[in-house]
Amino acid sequence: MLEKFIINFDYNIYQYILLNLNAPWISLLCKTISNEKIVLLPIIYFIIKFRKSPYKIFLILTSALIALAISESIASSLKEIIQRPRPAEIFLIYRNPGVYSFPSAHALNSMAQAIIWGYWFNKYRLIFICSSIAIGTSRVIGGYHFFSDVFAGLLFGGITGYLLLLLFKNTFYPDIRTNIPHKII
Repeated sequence: MLEKFIINFDYNIYQYILLNLNAPWISLLCKTISNEKIVLLPIIYFIIKFRKSPYKIFLILTSALIALAISESIASSLKEIIQRPRPAEIFLIYRNPGVYSFPSAHALNSMAQAIIWGYWFNKYRLIFICSSIAIGTSRVIGGYHFFSDVFAGLLFGGITGYLLLLLFKNTFYPDIRTNIPHKII
């Protein structure tokens, strides 16, 4: 019953998007927002900003890379287990066998990163989370995922990021953030 409701909900949203949000500039915006290379911009910014603190850069990048590896593994594993086809395959727009939809890896990875980067830089936490939601939304509007794929990706990504923070704080980096001057947090 719930599964049928979610499928109908997803189909209705997807059909609405196909009929009403298909302007070329929207597609271009969605492709730009979910481009993996855009992630490099904040990384480059923070490396330049904190170039005099290589240890801090090391800790931040290490935690971000560990989070990325784990969140990508979770997304890939769930996709192989669930094997939900992408919307474009279901609606016969194109065929891409073996590329599954649930959960959205973009949403999962970006939210896990938002939680990690938000921990290190409290001042920017809301920006990181909103960026992650924008990436997820772009995947729905771009036609790559159903709404539930992105919602689950954001949820799993948030849980993954939070659990990794607990692990980092309690094992690898106990009290590390208290040793970083407050002006950068």
